[in-house]
Amino acid sequence: MIPCSWKETFGVECPACGTQRSFFALTQGDLIESLILFPALLPFMALIVVAVIHIIRPFPSAPKWIIRLVILTGVLMLGNWVFKMIL
Repeated sequence: MIPCSWKETFGVECPACGTQRSFFALTQGDLIESLILFPALLPFMALIVVAVIHIIRPFPSAPKWIIRLVILTGVLMLGNWVFKMIL
């Protein structure tokens, strides 16, 4: 896995730490472990899917979904990061 340069430099995890481990857990079928490691992975993946579909074949509600997914992903990333920093 690619080491986190933020963690190596500052000694604390970045808001995206756990993304790789979460993705590998998800590809192995371990959804619960994936959500524990990085809860923002699923909305982020949904965001990518919606954005790509919208680029290929635009649909009217896509911008609203993209905004909602960006906000959800950001809230989950920051919430997870704050939770890790507190513990």
